[in-house]
Order: sequence, then C-alpha cells, then structure tokens
Amino acid sequence: MLNILIGFVAVISGCFRYAGEAISADTIAVIEARIQQHVEAISKIGNLGPPIEGGYTRAAWSDEESKAMEYIRQQGLKAGLESKYDTVGNLFLRTRNNSNLIIQVGSHLDTVPIGGTFDGAAGIIAGLESIRSIIDKGLPKDKTWN
Repeated sequence: MLNILIGFVAVISGCFRYAGEAISADTIAVIEARIQQHVEAISKIGNLGPPIEGGYTRAAWSDEESKAMEYIRQQGLKAGLESKYDTVGNLFLRTRNNSNLIIQVGSHLDTVPIGGTFDGAAGIIAGLESIRSIIDKGLPKDKTWN
C-alpha cells in the first residue's frame, strides 16, 4: 500500500506545469522515507489496535483528529510553509509567496469509524510531500502552493 501512496505523490507532483512544460519525474524527487515517517506517525493517532486490523478512528473535531492535524502542521512549518485554520477548524498550509495563482491539494484527516490506515491521511500526506518535493527542487516561485 505504501508503494501506491508513493506513486500517488509522484503523479500529483508530475501533474504540475512550470514555464509551460510539465514537471517530470526527472525533475521532482519523491522521498520515500518522509512518506513512511508520516504514515508511521499518523498511524499511531486513533489506532484501535493491536492488531492493525483493529482500524483507526479519528472522528471530526476529536482530540485524535486535532493531534493528527498538529503533526501535519508541524511538518509543514518545518518545510517552510505557513499555516492557518479557518473558522470551522480546517488546516491550510501554503508557501510564503503571495501569488494570485494558487494550486491546491487537499484531503481529510478524520476517518470513518474503524477506518483503514490510509483513510483520509493518504491524500494529506500526498499533498504535503508533493509540495515539499517541488519546494525542495526550487520550482516554481511564481505560484502559491496551498
């Protein structure tokens, strides 16, 4: 399953265009160890196991969801992203430039009751690591990544 998530990050990163040309897999490097770190950290929050088949529950607006959001927020801050919450508690991470062109990637960290390992978290991890991979490469600075 982790290989699917890594592939998802590569696909998201590769879908962006820079200076009219697609950003290729040669341009963007997906760092598998960072993805694994996120999966391991998030999988400890709301875990109903052992065994892992016991599932996860991170109900919306719960302490577990808040802990998962804080983990992602801290990872975003380490990557140089700004963070903010909207009035209903959604977390936004974005690059520090103020371009009018914004590219967004999103998902959720809450789960269905007894959800699977990647319920919601896969999209968050993929979005964060896609943005980090692009930032690591220094591309593009004329867009706001959110």
